[in-house]
Amino acid sequence: MFYTTSISILKNKKQSTYETLFKEIKKNANKFRSNTLITTINFHCDFEQGELNELWGKKKQKIFSATDEIKILIENYKSKEINLFYNGCNRNELVKLWKDCLIDLNDININLK
Repeated sequence: MFYTTSISILKNKKQSTYETLFKEIKKNANKFRSNTLITTINFHCDFEQGELNELWGKKKQKIFSATDEIKILIENYKSKEINLFYNGCNRNELVKLWKDCLIDLNDININLK
C-alpha cells in the first residue's frame, strides 16, 4: 500500500480554493500512477484543526470566566439574603435585594466573541 503526501500553502481558506487543490491532487495522483485507480483520498488538515481547537479553547475560557463571575455575584446575594433573614427582614427587603441582583446580572459585560 502506498500513501501519497502533499503539503500545500493556500492563499485563502475559501471553499473554491480547497476544491481546486483537491482536484489537482487527484489529477496528479492519477497522472503519476497511471496503472492505479484512485478511488478514495483521505485528507488531514491539522493546521485548520489546530486553529479550531485554539478558538474553541479561548471560547470555553470566556464562557467559564463569565459563569464564574455570575456564580460569585449570586453567592454574594445569597449571603446578603441570609444576613437579612437573621436581622428580621420583611418581604419588601428580599424583593429589593433580588431585584438588585437581577440589575447587577444585567450589567455584567459578557463578551463571548
